[in-house]
Amino acid sequence: MNSIPRRYRRYGIPRDYLKGFLTKQEPFDFALIQTGMTYWYLGVKEVIEDLRRISPQTKVVLGGVYATLSPRHAESLGADLVVKGSHLEPLWKFLKINPNLAGLPFWEAYPTLRVGVLKLADGCPFRCTYCSVPQVDPNFVPRPLERAHAELDPLCKLGAENIAFYDDALLFRAESLLATFLRKALEKNLQIHFHTPNALNARFMTKNLVRLMVQAGCKTLYLGYGAIKPSSPFYLWEHLKWTG
Repeated sequence: MNSIPRRYRRYGIPRDYLKGFLTKQEPFDFALIQTGMTYWYLGVKEVIEDLRRISPQTKVVLGGVYATLSPRHAESLGADLVVKGSHLEPLWKFLKINPNLAGLPFWEAYPTLRVGVLKLADGCPFRCTYCSVPQVDPNFVPRPLERAHAELDPLCKLGAENIAFYDDALLFRAESLLATFLRKALEKNLQIHFHTPNALNARFMTKNLVRLMVQAGCKTLYLGYGAIKPSSPFYLWEHLKWTG
C-alpha cells in the first residue's frame, strides 16, 4: 500500500482565511463541525487545531458521515463530542437546549447566495453494498412537501440560482415526491436550475418524469453506476431525447 501514490488536493476556503474569521469572531461557546468523506479527516483535524489555538474555551462537536462511519478515529482528533448518525439527542443534551426542529435553515447568514440545497426525503430504501447511506440514514423517510417549498421560497428570494437535491433516492416514489414538488415549482415560474449531484436510479426514470424534470429546470441529471445496465449505455440519452 505504501507504494501507491496519494495526491491530496485542498478544496474550500484557504486555512488562513478560516483562521482570520475565527480570530475576528471568537470567543465561541460551541463549534459544530460537519464532516463528509472519511479521507477528508485531515481537514477536520486542522479545523479543530485552529479552534483550540484561537478559542481554547470552545466546546467542539463533530457530526456527519465521517463521524458516523469512523467514530473511534473521529474521537482521536480531540473533539469534546462525536455525534454518530442522525439521532441528535446527545447533541441537544450536550448543548443544554430544546431545539426548534420546525425552524428553517438559516440561509440569511450568507452575505451573498447563488446556490442552495434541498432534500425531499432522508435515507434510502436500498442496501447497496458499496454505499454508506444505510449506516448514516438507515430508514427512508419522506419529508412533507410543504416543508420543501417553505425552504425553496427563501432560497429564491435570497438570490439562489442553482439548487441541488441532496437526496440519496430522489426518484423513489417520484410521483408523490419529486414530481409533485416540481409541478408546484413550475406553477411559481421560478428562474432557477436544479441539479442531481447524488445521482439518479435509472430504473425509476420514465419519459414523463424526465420531461417534467427538464421543464422544471433540471440542468444536470447524473446516473449512479449501479443503476445502469451494461447493455444500455445510452439509457439517459434516450430519455432526454423524449423531451424534445
